[in-house]
Amino acid sequence: MRGILSVPLLAILLLATACTSAPKEAPGTAAPVAASEQLAAMAPDLWNKIFPHQFVLVIGNSEYRSLAPVEGAKEDAQTLALFLRREYGFTINVIANADASRIESVLELYARQLRIEDYFLLYYAGHSFIDPNTNECYWLPVDAGATDRTKWISSRRISELLRRMDVYHVLVLADGCYSGTRRRAAATPLDRRDAVWTMLDRPSHTVMTSGKIESDVGATATKASRFAAAIEAALARTHGAIEGYGLFESVRDDIGPGGVWPAEYGDIEPSSRRPGDFVFVRRQ
Repeated sequence: MRGILSVPLLAILLLATACTSAPKEAPGTAAPVAASEQLAAMAPDLWNKIFPHQFVLVIGNSEYRSLAPVEGAKEDAQTLALFLRREYGFTINVIANADASRIESVLELYARQLRIEDYFLLYYAGHSFIDPNTNECYWLPVDAGATDRTKWISSRRISELLRRMDVYHVLVLADGCYSGTRRRAAATPLDRRDAVWTMLDRPSHTVMTSGKIESDVGATATKASRFAAAIEAALARTHGAIEGYGLFESVRDDIGPGGVWPAEYGDIEPSSRRPGDFVFVRRQ
């Protein structure tokens, strides 16, 4: 990417449609094309629009300085990043065990370098906490303390950094929490060509969360959830393209209920008009 790949990393750079049977034709009429088939047919045109404009920042925090570890977060992040590069053509940037300064500085760099035609994906795995008094969510970098919140990064701060990016489409994948969003109630099915292009032509700043929330900050060792694996599995089953909400429905069904908070998909910045959505297109 225009200079961003030269940024030092703390680690080496290391969606879902089932086959559906076409309905039987009524006498004298043509059978409609199944959504999966139509998306597969559209994929080359979609690919030509978005490639090479997809960028993903993947943060996997496993080894904390003052808090208990989050087992598997770093490895899950690296595996997902490599999959996104190989199967979906993303330019990847992986940061393992990132401190607060590193997270903010890299997001600031993206804000300066991304352009309007780019698509930005942000994945986070590590400790996260919701303040029960304010309902504010915090991501905990590896230099965070259990009680000293100086290094904690709030969802409000992440949203502020994302708003600085002059891009139409942003999607946050958080293996944990994210506050300050408006939940989306239902998906817009990708069953018509104009629906897909409408999603791409309308801006979207959205968040998908796993619902993995901690009630006692970093007191005991935890394991990363199935979030990353569920995302990868859903995208691996996808033929053609899938929108963010469709990915969420598949991931939610995969990881199932659990945790203090439900898995959610929502808008960071609610729009007065019908918003678009992030669209994943399989490499052509």
